[in-house]
Amino acid sequence: MELERSIPRSINYQDVLPVAVPAVARRRKFYPVNGTTFNFLGTGEIRVPIHSVNSMLDPQHSYVEYFVFNNGARTFGMDLGGAHTMFEEIRLEQGGRVLAREQNHARLHAGILSAAQVNSDGQLTESAYATQRGLNDGAGGVVAQVTPEGAGQLGDAYSNLKHNAVGQLGAGGFMKFTMAMPTGLFTQDKLLPLPLVDQNAPLHNGFPTRSLRSCWYMVRCPSGWGITDCKI
Repeated sequence: MELERSIPRSINYQDVLPVAVPAVARRRKFYPVNGTTFNFLGTGEIRVPIHSVNSMLDPQHSYVEYFVFNNGARTFGMDLGGAHTMFEEIRLEQGGRVLAREQNHARLHAGILSAAQVNSDGQLTESAYATQRGLNDGAGGVVAQVTPEGAGQLGDAYSNLKHNAVGQLGAGGFMKFTMAMPTGLFTQDKLLPLPLVDQNAPLHNGFPTRSLRSCWYMVRCPSGWGITDCKI
């Protein structure tokens, strides 16, 4: 005869359903705290705090979005740095301490990274959101940016080794840019628990803008350009 085993209720976990914590993916936007329009003649640095009391930050899916306008009388074209051309350096700070700093940010991307690391698929993608050439000759405005060059052209028409045309951004025009977040923190595949970051000393991203006249290769640089509607 088999006797039924009796387990005290306080330690009987057989009839307890597993409890799951719901996971919600939300898109958060972080805005500058020191202005809305930026250039090297006025407010030269974009400062964006990143903080939350109930969210995890996904660094790999974080990006910077902004508009560049041209209020000058001359047109200009972006060099190989694309969306990165506007920034002298990138900093990540907390409580007055610099956690990461990338100097000569525009030169690094224009002179090395864009040519060495971006494949053909990346070129076509960056032609849509970062003003890179998408396997074309760099002339003809935004439409030509995403129109591949035909056969029989010079080699630089098929590689990311040629700057954009001078008339890419006309007087009174503007363009929308999107670029990945640089620095080591935003290249990892781990979620960052923002509630554990001191709310009195949140993370700050600093983007000092630069004079386009000092760019690695910029033609007909205007003085009336600026950045607006920036967000992360």
